[in-house]
Amino acid sequence: MSAKRNWFIGCGVGCATVILVLVIGGAIIGNMFKDKFSGYEDVEDMQCQLTDRYGEVEDYCPPADGVITSDRINIFLAIQDSLSVPGAILAEQWQTLEDADSSDDKSFGDVVDLAKSAIGFAATIGDYMAARNSAQLSLDMSPGEYIYIYVITYKSWLNLESAGGLEEMDFESDVVHYSSVTSDDLILQLECQLGQLSESDLLYVELAKEIESMKKDSSHTPWQGGLPSEMLTVLEPYRYDLESSYKQSAAMLGIGLRTEIDDDKFKFEVK
Repeated sequence: MSAKRNWFIGCGVGCATVILVLVIGGAIIGNMFKDKFSGYEDVEDMQCQLTDRYGEVEDYCPPADGVITSDRINIFLAIQDSLSVPGAILAEQWQTLEDADSSDDKSFGDVVDLAKSAIGFAATIGDYMAARNSAQLSLDMSPGEYIYIYVITYKSWLNLESAGGLEEMDFESDVVHYSSVTSDDLILQLECQLGQLSESDLLYVELAKEIESMKKDSSHTPWQGGLPSEMLTVLEPYRYDLESSYKQSAAMLGIGLRTEIDDDKFKFEVK
């Protein structure tokens, strides 16, 4: 079990099924059907390109004032728009799985249908990741910056992701590693931001407190008590567009589902 602090978006009873789908689906893709899921191969290639170009998620360093400029918000919105089609398919398949899981009395045929839906869901996840990675490459936004904007806008400001509840969860096996986005990555990003400020700056003091709160409580969202005014001023004109771009069905994928190769085994990870 990983020692890292993790964020996971709660989604009710159906989460057990979704988690199982991700774990089993990932294992199947990795060991038996990888060649049939071209989306995952594309994700793997593009993830390598993203890492080569930008480094790891924690390597992104926000500007000293933390402000997300208008041009970066527009790029983020364009990436979200590119996810509309796979996001819609994901929502439909998610609902199918939720409905199937709600039945207390499942026949063998029901179990088979659920397994088929699980495979389809896993394939769609690959399409979703491929679309996201492709957009990040073409629009020149690193995964680290994408995650920073995602958290600051959807979680810290609009409070959209906490609406479904917040839990910690981490699953690991010898084949597939599944975990939610770690707050450690955000802590490292914010510490980089802090290093650009003078200790006499008011923002330095406030940001240091946020980082300390995140280290003490893994569920603490940065600026959950309210964003600094400079950040709000830029974001406010984009409130409607950001709210509209949020994809609840893809909440636990949105922050950065990615793939890795480890010891010749295909694995995917939400990090």
